[in-house]
Amino acid sequence: MEKSIEILLKSIKVSTENLQYIAEETTGTNGMLLNSVIDTLKAQTLVIKTISCKLDEETAKKNRALDFICSKGLAYEFSNKK
Repeated sequence: MEKSIEILLKSIKVSTENLQYIAEETTGTNGMLLNSVIDTLKAQTLVIKTISCKLDEETAKKNRALDFICSKGLAYEFSNKK
């Protein structure tokens, strides 16, 4: 997982925890609204983790392809094609 994604996930976690505390102390409509925001942040966390996994997979595929191209001595052919 990339450093920027880790920072984003930590930031969302802290925000969620802070909102959770506030929601527990808040009653009525505002409390329900805060719980809705918390649920949305948790869902966004799952989406970010899924996208991060896909990014890691695609990066690995790209790196394997580049390793293959370089090991076969084909890098020159690709860099000079127009």
